[in-house]
This record gives sequence, structure tokens and C-alpha cells, in this order.
Amino acid sequence: VEQARLAEQSGADYLGVGAVFPSPTKTDAIRITAEQFREIAGSVQIPAVAIGGISRENISTLHGIGAAGAAVVSAVFGAADIEQAAAEMKGLAGGIVS
Repeated sequence: VEQARLAEQSGADYLGVGAVFPSPTKTDAIRITAEQFREIAGSVQIPAVAIGGISRENISTLHGIGAAGAAVVSAVFGAADIEQAAAEMKGLAGGIVS
């Protein structure tokens, strides 16, 4: 929460908050809980975007935590059909926005 508030005060226009799941691209990332995400998102006026290990299988579990969206890498770029994966993740992300 302290880092989020400092970022906002320093001019950030959004926050990337996580890792909300284990991440294949950042194996040393520290995980946060849904409650921690809610607390961080609720402590600032700027959008908080969930990041870290988000996939088509787990994105729906982010519903109701205060996320303005989700940032993904492996879920799209690790797919055989990147365009299809991006479209699918975009549709699924619409279901989590609070």
C-alpha cells in the first residue's frame, strides 16, 4: 500500500500489481493474495492492473478484487495462435473489471 501511494503521488497513472499467480516469465516474483490486491487497489485513485501468471484458466478468479484489467505475456505469446489467444484473453479480462 505504501509503495502504491508513493507511486501515485509521484505521478504514476496506473499500477501493475502482483504477482497474483506464479509467473513463468518472472520466477522470482513475490506473490500477493486477492486481499492484498484489494487493499492496494483501494488505497489509490489510479487504476490497478493485475499482473503475474494470469492465464485463461485462472483469470476469472480475479473477479471482484478491484482490478482495472489484467496484463498478460505467456498466455498470449506462448500460444500457438497469438491472435486468437489475445482475443480470448481480451474477452475474459472484461469479466474481471470491477
